[in-house]
Amino acid sequence: MVETFSLHHIKDVHKLLVEMIQQDLGALNETARKDYIQSWDQDKLTHWVHQKQQVSLVYHEQGQVLGALLGTPHESGVATVIWLVVDKSARGRSIGKQLMLRAAEEYRELGAHKIKLTVPDKNSKRFYEHIGLEEEAYLRKHWYQVDFWQMGWQL
Repeated sequence: MVETFSLHHIKDVHKLLVEMIQQDLGALNETARKDYIQSWDQDKLTHWVHQKQQVSLVYHEQGQVLGALLGTPHESGVATVIWLVVDKSARGRSIGKQLMLRAAEEYRELGAHKIKLTVPDKNSKRFYEHIGLEEEAYLRKHWYQVDFWQMGWQL
């Protein structure tokens, strides 16, 4: 079930983020992974919950958080998904797709006309293309000297 990210989800979402950063962001060097983990601590997630006009969601089953999406408030109609994470044990069950579809609905209601995000690997790029996003740019040696793809979704 998809619902709005709230204070009682923080520990579970933080755990998912740390696991994903450590295990799935192989394109990033150790320094980058440590920086991401340090900058996305539980305090930042607590602050994130209280922001206005952002879209942040969790997917849970039987009280267990299996996925999360953190998105920024839209700026001039363009929203950014910062994180989409799904527990490794739950991948392949369309949880990420469900979170993105719900985020699209909520962003439309807030007046956004587009969602954008960046990904550092081809597997992630393929996932987003599969659900309808398009490659908008290839960002050579972007953050931490790693190549990224910018993906976009017209709402």
